[in-house]
Formats: sequence, structure tokens, C-alpha cells
Amino acid sequence: MNELIIDVMNSFNDYISKIPAGCDSIAMNLQQEDYEVALNLIVDFSEGFEWLKEVQLLLIKNEYNSNIDFDLIQGFLEEINTGLEKRDFIVVSDIFEYEIKPFFENCTPYEILEDN
Repeated sequence: MNELIIDVMNSFNDYISKIPAGCDSIAMNLQQEDYEVALNLIVDFSEGFEWLKEVQLLLIKNEYNSNIDFDLIQGFLEEINTGLEKRDFIVVSDIFEYEIKPFFENCTPYEILEDN
């Protein structure tokens, strides 16, 4: 396996492992009405999610498939946008805490097989 591919997979796996804690932080800040911090974290999450999708597509093009279906999260992001537009921070918090966090907790990371 190419060293660059291994590095990308490691970065991908590492990022996914950190998302549940980020979801907790977003939900907590929303629940504590610290909206500025929460909104900045949501922007960070959105940018990171886009990066994950791009990396996944590149890995798939190189025949390294993943069982992670990011389309489900895309639907949640649409619900989050609607919630933010309506200033319904409870719904947004719940989506991060009860939908997105468990999704990423159950993601299977890329298996990295190094050539001998």
C-alpha cells in the first residue's frame, strides 16, 4: 500500500474518531446558550465533513472502499440548516447528540494493510 494512501487513511480515521467529542461540545454549547462558540464549531464540523467526503471519494477512486454512507449525514446537515434558520437550537443540539454522534461512533475506520 502506498505511503501517501496510508497517511490519508490514518488522517481520515483519526478525524472520524474525534467527531463524537466535537458533537458533544456542539450540543453542550447550544444547551448552555453559548451560540457563538457552538456556531463556530458547527462551521468547523461542516468543513471537516466536506473534507471527509472528498477524501472518501479519492480513496474509492483508488479502489479503497469504505462502508461509511455520508449521505445520511448530508440529510442531517439540511435539518441543522433549517433549525439554525428558525433559531431552534434544541433541534440542532439533538441532531448532533442523538444522530450525528452515534453515526460516527459506529463508523468502521479504514483497515490499513502495510506491505511487508
